[in-house]
Amino acid sequence: MSAQNDTSFANRDSVAGVNPVFVERWSPRAFEPGLIGEAVQVRLFDAARWAPSYFNEQPWRFHTSSVATFNQYLSLLVERNQAWAKDAGVIGFLVGKTRFAKNDASNDFYALDCGAA
Repeated sequence: MSAQNDTSFANRDSVAGVNPVFVERWSPRAFEPGLIGEAVQVRLFDAARWAPSYFNEQPWRFHTSSVATFNQYLSLLVERNQAWAKDAGVIGFLVGKTRFAKNDASNDFYALDCGAA
């Protein structure tokens, strides 16, 4: 994350008992240049693998850049997002399957499942 981030959470008001991990989360729009190691990425995607999904369908598919494909992935973003994403350690896309594999019926919960992952 960039040193520009204001991580003062004094203005955030939550109901008593809400875990600080939620209240103090930060969504950066700026990154310090550097790679994210393969071991870290493996742990992240393994954690996602254990997320619950409707009928255990696991409709998510993650596509991530490598050093060789980073600029190609960056070019898929709108120009405004390219400005801050250019320094990210990796760019990834989450794609959800909208139909069940077992019967080709519509999976109306795929977006929720992908978000959980």
